[in-house]
Amino acid sequence: MTGERIRVSELELSSPMGLGVLWHRMRQCPVARAYMPLVDTDVQTLEARLENASTNYDPSESKEKYFGVYVGGEWVGLVGCRDVSQTMRYAEVHYMVDALHRGRGYASAAVSLLIDRLFEHGFRKLGIVVDAGNLASIAVARRNGFVLEGILREHFLINGEPRDQLMFGQLQSGKRSA
Repeated sequence: MTGERIRVSELELSSPMGLGVLWHRMRQCPVARAYMPLVDTDVQTLEARLENASTNYDPSESKEKYFGVYVGGEWVGLVGCRDVSQTMRYAEVHYMVDALHRGRGYASAAVSLLIDRLFEHGFRKLGIVVDAGNLASIAVARRNGFVLEGILREHFLINGEPRDQLMFGQLQSGKRSA
């Protein structure tokens, strides 16, 4: 999946630094930890999770699927889906961009490419769950045609505090044309 500025593709697991190390660094970022209920996880566990969730291109065959987001050959983040239900033809979209590369539209571009791919694979609805205070992530959802469907009150505990989450959805039948 290639856009004007980015490439979303299978994870290049042989990265010199190791994608587990990079993902671990992204998960340790104070901004990420402020908005996501991240459990402390070691690099080896993250590498195994990436390996398991990146070995087949068809997201319909897995409950969790990750793709790498690359700019000029450099890995800048992850985009993928989880909570995949083939029965309901639903998946939850998720994304994370390294702090060094935020604010450049990479998350929006990657999500756009991913949702096109998921709808091509027969999904009828996609969702995004975002912390109510994460304005950048809310903007990514809205720029990609997702509609606010509701508030999940005190849905996650983040740093021990209950936090509201916003549930955004997009139907295949209502996909905004790019």
